[in-house]
Amino acid sequence: MRIVLDCPEPSRTVNAHRFIVRGWVWLGDKQATLAAVEAWSSATMLGQTGALVLRPDVNAALNLPPAEATGFSFFVGLPAALDEGESDFHLRIRFRDGT
Repeated sequence: MRIVLDCPEPSRTVNAHRFIVRGWVWLGDKQATLAAVEAWSSATMLGQTGALVLRPDVNAALNLPPAEATGFSFFVGLPAALDEGESDFHLRIRFRDGT
């Protein structure tokens, strides 16, 4: 199981009001059970997407079928309470069963 964040780059300063989250995820046999990729800061969900897109570069590197959707891209923004200073940022995978 692997999730890779392409954007924003680690340790990069972003516009807290709106920035793009882009990357890819490959869960092997569990790929079809993925419901959403979520961006979080502490206990606050910043945004999510359930739509995966084609990433030919990833599919070629992992020897996946060309039609396998592995990429994600969505905008997020920090709530006003998190807008000051540094905030943690992490991604989570939500499966169709809610886990």
